[in-house]
Amino acid sequence: MSLKSSLKDEYAECVRLITTDKKLQSFMLCVFSILALVIYSGFDWLGFGPAASYYLLADQFLGGNWDYDTYGMNLPPLVIPILMLIKSLSQDYNVFCVLLSLSGFAFYMLGGHFLLKLCRETGYPEKDAFLLLLLLFAFSLTNLTTGIATISASFVIISMWLYRREHISLSFIFLALATWAGYYPILLFLSIFFIRLRRRELKAAGREIVGYVLVCLPLLLMILHLHLEEVTAVTAYLGGMQAFGFSPYGTYSSLLCTVMFGTAVCVLITLCMKREFSDIREFTLILLISLLFLSIFYPYGDRFLMVTVFMTFILTRMGSEPGKLRMQEYTTLIVLGACCFACDYLFADIEVLCAVLSAICLVATVVLLSLARKELDPMFEFPNKRK
Repeated sequence: MSLKSSLKDEYAECVRLITTDKKLQSFMLCVFSILALVIYSGFDWLGFGPAASYYLLADQFLGGNWDYDTYGMNLPPLVIPILMLIKSLSQDYNVFCVLLSLSGFAFYMLGGHFLLKLCRETGYPEKDAFLLLLLLFAFSLTNLTTGIATISASFVIISMWLYRREHISLSFIFLALATWAGYYPILLFLSIFFIRLRRRELKAAGREIVGYVLVCLPLLLMILHLHLEEVTAVTAYLGGMQAFGFSPYGTYSSLLCTVMFGTAVCVLITLCMKREFSDIREFTLILLISLLFLSIFYPYGDRFLMVTVFMTFILTRMGSEPGKLRMQEYTTLIVLGACCFACDYLFADIEVLCAVLSAICLVATVVLLSLARKELDPMFEFPNKRK
């Protein structure tokens, strides 16, 4: 099928669903209402998060000042042209904030669209995906609309949808875009690489794998441009934990050790998987567990990983079986999101209360990590002896 025919079919499907699917219509009514509330409240109560810094960054770059060391803000490279495009559409700061919010929301909806396509293809209940996507937006608000997490997450979801349909070349193209927009998708690449290696299937995707490596190799240069004063590291969601005497600043060595640890976890789990498992559910479960490890030791101040974990979690549900474990995971994820929401929007100025909620966030992350690991037990090459 040609690209033109595929796009035409995609458009026809979207029109059909929007005009006939009552659940989708209800979902869209809810999320567009939240979007309107977020933009309206952004000029007063909520604010627009990092929009002011993004506005300055885009203005400097458009003016010819490409001093990434000064204005880089640890932003993944693909985010910069997106910000420049938004800034070029209007010089007014308020308009920039609105356009930035619409951009973050658009990527959220793009990822949601392909998640729902996967629901219909795998049998995962669409109502569960609708609910989790709605809760993500309600918990994140401006962290979703003016953050950058939805960009990489949506590309990861599209990549896995294409991979499941065996469009390997396109899948790796979107995975490369996701990596340039968020760095962490390299963990997904590693899980695919080592599982294919163990299944002796590397040759079939050799060109795509080499292409991905060559495209993403320049990202190693970004390490030199990180601003550690903007990186939260060490043990938990430390914004509130400062009340108990913790410092939110790390060093290059602690940052690199954390990243290396998360990478080692990803590779180790992949090498322990049974060879017969090679679907996107296994890949994304490994990615989720690796991200949960990283979110314990290396949370972003703008809740980048919270949004990413939420969307990755929904992706891991595709093909999962209903059961008690799934409900426990839902509950834990909701607790995590609710505590992050309270820290960001309700009790941001009460340090002790934020510290308590941050500790609950940490516990919820560890519990979710444990539950996700249980899902991998039947897929391990060396199952637990008690079984």
